[in-house]
Amino acid sequence: MLVQADIDQLRALATTLDGIKTAIDGIDVRSSAVPVGAALPGTVFGDTCDLATENIEHGWYRVAERIGRVGTTIAQAANSYNTAEKVSEGEFVDLMAGFDFRAADNG
Repeated sequence: MLVQADIDQLRALATTLDGIKTAIDGIDVRSSAVPVGAALPGTVFGDTCDLATENIEHGWYRVAERIGRVGTTIAQAANSYNTAEKVSEGEFVDLMAGFDFRAADNG
């Protein structure tokens, strides 16, 4: 069985995902939190806020990177599909298996 794909739609999806990655990369968590940490001088609140914003920023970074990898892979698949014209169901399944959607081990 052969899989048919709309190359333009695949490329549009890849472009959309790239835009989402860029938007997430633009989220500035730390600047917004600076005044919060300074609100209670002499307490551990500032350090706690700094650590929290660092972890939140790292989480957003990881999300952006994963979305970027999915978009890049879809763009590559569209280019490969366009070159080959047809891809077998098994090849498509193998390409999709390359996406690791399991939760990351944060331990």
